[in-house]
Amino acid sequence: MGQTDPSAFYEAWRRRIRDDALANYQFEMGLANRNAGAPDVAIACFRRAIDARPDMAEAHLELVRTLQTLGRAAEAQAALTAGQVARPGFEAEGYFRLGKRFFEQDHMAEAEQAFLAALERAPEHAPARSYLVLLDGWRLNVGGMMDGIRRIPEGAGHDPDIAHESTRLGFALFRQMLLKPAIALFDLAARFDPDNATEAVFFAAIARHGSGDAGGQPPAVLDEGMVRKLTPLIAKSMFFGMVRNEFPEAGRLAAIATAVDPASTVSAGRLAQALAAQGRTTEAAAWATRALRLHPRQSHALLARALCAQATGDVEAALFLLQQAVDTTMDGAARAEARLAQGRALIAAGRPDDAAQALADGFRAGEPTVFAEYLLTEQVLAHLAGGNRARAAALLRLALARMPAFAPALRALEEFLRSSGQEHAARTVSQRAAAL
Repeated sequence: MGQTDPSAFYEAWRRRIRDDALANYQFEMGLANRNAGAPDVAIACFRRAIDARPDMAEAHLELVRTLQTLGRAAEAQAALTAGQVARPGFEAEGYFRLGKRFFEQDHMAEAEQAFLAALERAPEHAPARSYLVLLDGWRLNVGGMMDGIRRIPEGAGHDPDIAHESTRLGFALFRQMLLKPAIALFDLAARFDPDNATEAVFFAAIARHGSGDAGGQPPAVLDEGMVRKLTPLIAKSMFFGMVRNEFPEAGRLAAIATAVDPASTVSAGRLAQALAAQGRTTEAAAWATRALRLHPRQSHALLARALCAQATGDVEAALFLLQQAVDTTMDGAARAEARLAQGRALIAAGRPDDAAQALADGFRAGEPTVFAEYLLTEQVLAHLAGGNRARAAALLRLALARMPAFAPALRALEEFLRSSGQEHAARTVSQRAAAL
């Protein structure tokens, strides 16, 4: 048998790389010239892109569209026929590839239009549907995202880009304690790239465990790199869980984090907080003691002790510990969290003016993170409790302008309306907040 010359493969590979680069360059020049009002130059660029790569769907598509825009119907029809010969179904694929370009450039409205156009021409185009799912996820349209995932057919094919983007969005939702949507995205990543889905499968197991799914057991042995990535990720997720009063989920995540990294005082302190918030004060005190033994001024452990003191009715001890937690850190997020807990405790203690000051300081420390939104809405409640309705109204307008669909802001609006005697309007807002 004759032997294949390796140099032939090498030359073919080099030629493909060169042709791809030339095609992409000419395509981008075509878009730029058309946008600059030079459609004839754009047409020449699209033709050169097709010459370099005859199967370039997006170049065929833009050539046809540009000719149609100029009213050159016969040339457009010829280009359409040539495109169908070179790449059957090129229109759907071309719109999909355009959508990906817009998506990568963060032009989300244009990306959505392109993906929808792809689906109009090929309703079973799973990659286009998958990117629409991702767009819904980044917009926090969780219901739309979950519905879209259910409509992606099984065996949709191999696409590492979709797997990567699904994992990235999964991490973002995981950090916000949106565990079930995160699980769905990690599972989607594994479907599109099963051979390289170790990370997605691992974090899906972590998220399932955090959401109370007994089937989601994290691996017993982790490599050092995964530990380094996992611990801060879970720490941030626990923050959201505590702020949003999702204590069981935060506690499960904290338990995972302490198992992964026993020396982590943040994880031990977070676990103490979650346990204290659930009324499990004996366990909480033990974990807080452990954290403070490792780090005598660990703010999360101090917050946990404050929660324990509140649970036993020792308001003064709780406020003392909360002030200690505030004094131990100047870090923006940690200080914001301490001030949030302090503000809530001061409102409960009947000191709304002090609460408003503490929350305002936390708000300044928490900007520009999402943590600030919780402090802003708590300030509304503090000013309402103190009888300063004008200030409460001003802050409420700011909160709703920043995040109109933010459930805590809607609950603050509900409280504001109820305190004004507008019970029907308050019930309407309450129903909207519950639906989020």
